[in-house]
Amino acid sequence: MTIGFIGLGNMGLAMLRGIKEKRQDKLVYAVKTQQSARRLEMELGFGPSPLEEVYESDVIFLAVKPVNYPYFLKELSGVLRKEQIIVTMAPGFSLEQVQSFFMEEVKVLRSMPATPAQIGMSVSGLCFSDSLTKTEKDRLRDIFNSFGWSHDMDESLMEAFGSFCGVMPAFLMNLIEAMADQAVAWGIPRKQAYLLAGQIMQGSGALLLETGLHPAQLKDQVTSPGGTTIEGLLALEEWGGARAMQKAMQASYAKSIAMGENF
Repeated sequence: MTIGFIGLGNMGLAMLRGIKEKRQDKLVYAVKTQQSARRLEMELGFGPSPLEEVYESDVIFLAVKPVNYPYFLKELSGVLRKEQIIVTMAPGFSLEQVQSFFMEEVKVLRSMPATPAQIGMSVSGLCFSDSLTKTEKDRLRDIFNSFGWSHDMDESLMEAFGSFCGVMPAFLMNLIEAMADQAVAWGIPRKQAYLLAGQIMQGSGALLLETGLHPAQLKDQVTSPGGTTIEGLLALEEWGGARAMQKAMQASYAKSIAMGENF
C-alpha cells in the first residue's frame, strides 16, 4: 500500500513517523517549501515527492491547514481513481463537504488524531463514508493504530470528539504548567516539577484504565475526612474547577462548528 501526505506539519509528521516505524507501506509526501523539504529529508531519511506522485497514493492524507482543503480537493477531483481513499483531518469539515467536490461517490475517512501520536499514543476518532468496504475500514484502523488508539465515531459526534480528545493535550499542558508554577513557588526546581506533574497524570490515567473504577471512587480513595485533599478540592470548585474545563471544551466545540459553516 502507498500512503501519501499532502503537507506535513507537526500532526502529519507524527503520524507518518508512527506508520514508518510500525508498518511496511510505501510512504510519500509533498511539502510547499524547499526549507521544509530539506528539514524533513534530514529527519525522516527520505525526501519529498512531486505532488502528482502523492496524488497517486492508495490512501491520501490531507495534512494541510483547513483553509487549503478546497484547493486540494478541487485538484483531486480531476485525478482521483474510484479505489483511492481520502483521509481528512480538519475540524468541522464533513464527509458531505468533501463529497461536494466530486461528481462521483468517493471513499473518505474523516479523522481527528491527537498530538500524542508523536510517541505512539494518539487517541483518534474515525468516521467512515458509506462507500468504504469492511476491509478498507479495517486497513484504515490499522494505520491509525500504528500511532495510538482509534475509535469509530458517528459523524454527529466528531465535533464533540475533537473538542474532547483533539484539544485536551493543550488543556492538560496548560494545567501542568499551572501546577509546576505553584511547585516552583514552593521551591521545587522547575524541571523536576514538570516531571512530577507528568508522572502523576500518567499514573492517574493508568489507574483509571486498569482498575475500571469510577473517577469519583478513585477520588474518594485519596480524600480523607478533614484532610488536605478535600480542602484543595473545595478550593478548586470555588475557583472554577470542573466548570472551567467544561466551558473551555464548549468554546472549542463552538469554534469547530463555526469552522465547518465557513468552508
